[in-house]
Formats: sequence, C-alpha cells, structure tokens
Amino acid sequence: MTKHPQRWSVLAVISLARIAMGYQFQVVASLSPQLIDAFDADYTTIGTLVGLYLLPGIVIALPSGYLGARLGEKRLSVVGLGLMTAGGILAAVADTYALAVLARLVAGTGVVLQFVMMTKMVSEWFEGSELVLAMGLYLNGWPIGISIALVVQPVLADATSWQFVMLTTGLVSGAALLMVAFLYHSPPDAPSASERPRGWVLQRRDLLLITLAGWIWMFLNMGFVVIVSFAPTLLSSRGMPFAEATTMVSLSVWLAVIAVPAGAYLASRIARPDIVIIVCAAIGSVAIALLPFSSIEVILFTVMGLITFASAGVITSLPIEVTNPGNRTQALGLFYTWWYLGLAAGPAIAGWGFDLTGKADVSMLLAAAFTFLVLPTLIAFRMVQRAGGGAAG
Repeated sequence: MTKHPQRWSVLAVISLARIAMGYQFQVVASLSPQLIDAFDADYTTIGTLVGLYLLPGIVIALPSGYLGARLGEKRLSVVGLGLMTAGGILAAVADTYALAVLARLVAGTGVVLQFVMMTKMVSEWFEGSELVLAMGLYLNGWPIGISIALVVQPVLADATSWQFVMLTTGLVSGAALLMVAFLYHSPPDAPSASERPRGWVLQRRDLLLITLAGWIWMFLNMGFVVIVSFAPTLLSSRGMPFAEATTMVSLSVWLAVIAVPAGAYLASRIARPDIVIIVCAAIGSVAIALLPFSSIEVILFTVMGLITFASAGVITSLPIEVTNPGNRTQALGLFYTWWYLGLAAGPAIAGWGFDLTGKADVSMLLAAAFTFLVLPTLIAFRMVQRAGGGAAG
C-alpha cells in the first residue's frame, strides 16, 4: 500500500464524524433527570433507552458489511449520517417514550453504518504500525464526543430545554454528513466496488477469530458505557451535584483521549500488543471495582482514563490483523455485531441491577466484571490464531 500524503487529513474528517456519534450517544445519560420526569421513567427504562442507540447493530452490522463491500463505504456512511440527523430531530419533538424509542432506533441504525464503514475506511488508508496509531486516533472521536456531551449537555439543558439538546445532536450529525460527502474520498489504489469479492467470503476459522475479537471489544466497551451512564448517578447519590458528577466522569473520558493513541503508539513501538491489552484490562477492572467503596474518586477516574481504555486502538486492529482486504468489510460487520450486542445489553443490565438493589454500586461492579472478561477472551483468541498458524482469510 502506498503511503498517501492526504491520509492524515482524511483521518481528521472521519474522526470528526465519529465525534458526532459520541455526542449523540451520550445525550440520554446526560439528560436522564429530565427524561425520567418527562416520560415518568425509571433507571431501567433510561438504561434501555441508552442501549437502544446501539441495538440495531445486532441485526444490521453484519449485512451492512456485505453492502459496504458491494456499494462502497462512503455511500453507506452518508446514508448513516442522514439517519443520525433524522433521529436527532425526531428525538427533539418526541412527546412520548414510544416516539423517543423510535428516534433512538433511527439514529442508531445510522450509527451502525458509521462504525463498520469508517473502520474500513481507516484500514484502506493505513497499514502496519501506522494503522494501530491511526485506529487509536480515530477511536478518540467517540470519547471526545461523549466528553463534550458530559460537560455541555446538562448545562445546556438547564439553560434551554432537553428538547433543544436533542436537536443539537441532529445538527451536529448533519454537519458531519456534509464533511464526509464533500471532503472524503477513497485512496487511489483502493479496489472499486466491481472489483470486490461477491457473496459470503468468511470461512469457519475467520468467523471464530472475528467473534473472539468482537467479544474482546464488546467487554471493554460494556464496562465503558456502564461507567459513563451510571457513574454520575453514583456520585450524585453521595451528595455531589449532578452537573459536577458528569464533569468528574468526563475527566476520565478526556484522559482516555490521550491514553488511546498513547497506548497504540506504545504497542507499535514494543511490538507486544497483548501486553498493553492485559495490563489495561487488569488494572482497569480493579480501579472500577474500587469506585463504590472509595472516596478517592478523582484518583480512580484518573487511573481509569489513563489505563483502562488505552488498549482500544490495539483491540480494534485485531480483526484487521487476521483478515485480508477481500474479506475485511464482512469481518468488520461481524466484529461490530458483537460490540453492538454488548453495548445494547450493558446499560440495561446495569439499570436492572440498580433498580433491584437501589444502589448504583452494583452497576460499577458489573462494569468491572465486563472489563475483566477481556483477559480470558484474549487468551482464547490467541490460542485459536496460533492453532491455525497465523492470520485468517
């Protein structure tokens, strides 16, 4: 693959669109006090509404990978951003919980296309150690969008209304749509849609490897989404104002913005990506588990931000490591199917635990357990890979 001089500017466009996704995803958790009042809801209901944003991926991610291979990633990405825009506008006018659910599903369908297509876009422009670093930078768009939402959305809702904040998620998505439509292009040496393989190309071993890689990514992100969704409630239950609590959680996410590319760079330098994943998951799960029992929240959130999620860029390079360009789009569809399943289930499980016990502590313990499961799943992934003698596909 030729190193194209435009690759970093193209990466910037993709990353800005990813920021819009994080900003829209976080809006329900940021507005949970207002939404509980508006829809006469409980925390299980709010947790479900959070997860619904990613629920369409369970059934759409895999076929979207097939469609992307046939029609082209940019085309489906623009469609996805259009659905995100429509979902944000619909959420702003929702006057019933059912309509809010519909808005969340429409926007979430668009996000499914974004995650699969944009990951493939990055893999087309980068390779080798640059790919791990580029993945780390690209992934940062999601936590940056969430961090902006954690700080801005509660304050904006107090100054205006929760409906206006919902509308901003549609406007931001619309701006991202224009950027991708007019500024993104495939690399000159990328195969055209007519040159790509037709039909289903993943073999049995491919399926097992991509499934295990998807579980690793799923477990890490289940821990992450439960933290950003329920840690503010935990802190506010201790007497901290909700806006201050969301700012505290955003500290961890902002630190992760630094840690993700740093972890990717470290993994590329030492050529031992598994070490980075193992250390991050082990230390991160302990830090999360301590949160309900400790008053040193700032220290724990700092550790979580700098360490827990620093392996994100390394983990998302795993499916690319064991595939080739001919089967990669379909592989990424499967990879993100598992991720979506976990992110849809995680907040709902954590909300159920909250309502069952009346405490947010159990939500954090669940987040710690999800993060710890990264370790045995990574071991299984490497065992299958080595048993087959290297890369799949």
